Amino acid sequence: MTEVVNIVVFKRANNFFIFSVDITIIVTIITYMINPDLEEVGKGIEDSSSTKIKEFTGIDKVGAYVVNNGFGVP
Repeated sequence: MTEVVNIVVFKRANNFFIFSVDITIIVTIITYMINPDLEEVGKGIEDSSSTKIKEFTGIDKVGAYVVNNGFGVP
């Protein structure tokens, strides 16, 4: 009995995974068709960020961005 349940659960999880990957691929393609210029998006985010965030680099920049937008902005 447990082998049958495990097979059914595995098939259901596999179908869900394939569906999720398909949706991700479709959304990625649509996103790049709508806004293909990623450099302009990056510049827009950088221009709107505070000077404190511009001073950091790497993972420190990510942390400062999260703190600024998660705690400071709202």
